[in-house]
Amino acid sequence: MANHILNGLGAAPILAQGFINGKRKGRQRTAHPKENAMQSLATVNIYFACTDCRVYVDAGYRWASWWLEEPRIVKRGNPVSVEAVFSAREYWSPSNTDSADWLRKEVLPSVRRFLAEHRRHRIVFGNTADFLSSDEDGFLDWMQVGFSPLLLPRYFVELLGFQTWDQVSSFIARQDNTPWWWMLEWDNIHDKARNKFQKLVESRTARPKSVHCKARAH
Repeated sequence: MANHILNGLGAAPILAQGFINGKRKGRQRTAHPKENAMQSLATVNIYFACTDCRVYVDAGYRWASWWLEEPRIVKRGNPVSVEAVFSAREYWSPSNTDSADWLRKEVLPSVRRFLAEHRRHRIVFGNTADFLSSDEDGFLDWMQVGFSPLLLPRYFVELLGFQTWDQVSSFIARQDNTPWWWMLEWDNIHDKARNKFQKLVESRTARPKSVHCKARAH
């Protein structure tokens, strides 16, 4: 799995810090670590998300903002016209340089596959605050695919085909970066993720190797 620091744009360092001081009305406060992690995801990264299937993919950070959002081809939190995105020539044509390899080789191919597969579903553009529910544990119902995904229970079951938590632990131990929720001891997030994983395995609704949605067409 590719590990990338987003071409020096600073997403990974923010997520790795864990604790960030926030300011409100002139007074400094220390935010809850889980709050910091989710806020970092929401403010730094931009995604395409299928709200029918609860699956999302990295849209390319500032590249997506420059060539999709600024020309008003997409608007945060609003349904996406897949055809309009496919017609955005500049978005699909990054420079042929080493610094754009992450876009040409990883981000854009995964976005193209995602949009093609979910084109008849409801897709929105934006950060996690635009599509995740207000339920603090709602993110466990989602799965990120494509470039540098956040590892979540559905990913382990539906894409990797894992059947035991030992497989999950062993896999995460081999990664350069650990998911932000993995080491959390508060709010029982780790336990909730494990329980979610177990329910997915037991329900036998997982579809290894591929994600095929059966949601209604839009």
